[in-house]
Amino acid sequence: MKSTMNNDNARFILRSYRASGADGRDPVFAEALEHASRDPELEAWLAEERSADRVIQTKLASIPPPASLRGDILSALTVTTARSFWRRPRGWLAVAAALAVVIGGTMIARTSFVGPSLSLAAFPEVAATFVSGPIHLEKVAASLDEVRQWMGTMPALSDAGIPSSLQGAVSAGVGCKSFSWRGQKVALLCFEMEDGRIAHFFVMDARDLPGVEGSEAPQVARHGEWITTTWVEGDFAYVLASSSPLKESA
Repeated sequence: MKSTMNNDNARFILRSYRASGADGRDPVFAEALEHASRDPELEAWLAEERSADRVIQTKLASIPPPASLRGDILSALTVTTARSFWRRPRGWLAVAAALAVVIGGTMIARTSFVGPSLSLAAFPEVAATFVSGPIHLEKVAASLDEVRQWMGTMPALSDAGIPSSLQGAVSAGVGCKSFSWRGQKVALLCFEMEDGRIAHFFVMDARDLPGVEGSEAPQVARHGEWITTTWVEGDFAYVLASSSPLKESA
C-alpha cells in the first residue's frame, strides 16, 4: 500500500515524539522519522523540537511534583467520552480520526491545562495548545441542525451563535467535542474551510467567567501557528483558532 505520509502528517505525529527516542520502534513514529530523514528542513525542525524537549525535561526533572498534582490535572480537564463513532468525514476529519486512534493520548504530556487560571484572557493560549494535538471528537455533524442538536445536550450553550463565515463549511462535516476546563464547560466545533484551512470554534458560558461583563469587542492574538479571535456576545464567550482571522458576528 502506498504511504500517505507527508510533511504535515509527519510533523503532526513527531510533535509527540519523546526526546529520549523511546518511541522509535513504534511503526507510526518510525514511518514519520523515515520521512523526516529525507527532508532537510523537516529534519532540522525535529532536531530543534527534541533539543527543546530535552531542556524542558531537564528543568522539570529538577522540580519535585506537588502532592496535589494528580488531583489538579484531573480537575482541570475532564474529557467527555466519545458516544458515537465516525461517519464518513472528509479531508482532515478522516486523518484526525485515524491518528487519534493510533497515537491516542501521547500528546497529553505536552499540553498543560493546570497553569492558566479560569479566565477568558487565559483561554486563547489554552485553545491554541489544545488544537495543536490530536483531537478525539465525539461526533461529526453533517448539518447545522445536527450541530444544534449536539449543542442542545449542553443547555447552557444551546443558544450560542455560529459565525456566518463558518456556516458555509458545514457541508464538509463539523467535528464536535465537549470538555471541561477548570470546571468550565466548553463546546468545540471543528470546521474545514473551502480553501483547506482548519478553524476551531470554542464556546463557553460567559456568565461563569470571572471579569466578563456584557459584550466585548474581538481581540486577535497569535499563539504559535494559530491566530485566535476572542469575543463576547450576550451570555456567550467565543474563541476562534485558525491560521488567519475569520471572525464575523455570531
